[in-house]
Amino acid sequence: MNSEQLVRIYVRNLLSEAFEFSNKNDSFVPTDEIKRIAERAKIALEKIKESGQKFESAEGKKNEGSGKRKVEDLIQVVPQSFPEMKRLYAFFESNKNNIAEERKKLGILPQQKGSEEEMLKSPTILAWNLHGGDPCQNWVGEKLGAKHKSNLKTKERLRIGGGAGKNKGMGSMDITMMDPTKTRIHK
Repeated sequence: MNSEQLVRIYVRNLLSEAFEFSNKNDSFVPTDEIKRIAERAKIALEKIKESGQKFESAEGKKNEGSGKRKVEDLIQVVPQSFPEMKRLYAFFESNKNNIAEERKKLGILPQQKGSEEEMLKSPTILAWNLHGGDPCQNWVGEKLGAKHKSNLKTKERLRIGGGAGKNKGMGSMDITMMDPTKTRIHK
């Protein structure tokens, strides 16, 4: 194989990695701990229904959902797509302060987090756990953080492959400033 063929293969590999930024084919399998929290949350939800209480999401008017559909996927350990992971991440980021305040207000101890007892005290906390709770929040953050690091490495390889080197942009274009004495004046 000559050097031109090797360069073509290297460039093709770089470009194929660049198209993987879309992450469409990635899937992430929930852990056993997430499954256990989801099972507990489903049991707590069923107890609330049996008692005649209505369950509404923490902010009933928002478009986040209550977690009733997500809990089934987590219990069945359905692989989550990249867009689903991003939605979970957004859910956790939007609600983590509310959960912390709710736990503080109710006097929830660290060892009670994720327990059925905790879930029965507040619909906000139940909705959090229907989405997988603290273990899912940590898992989503870890997986998306790793994906972000991987994408940054790919960008760096593309920069270097484009001849730019480190911290110099995507390519080696020679850009000069426009000469202000050679501008056209429209009257």
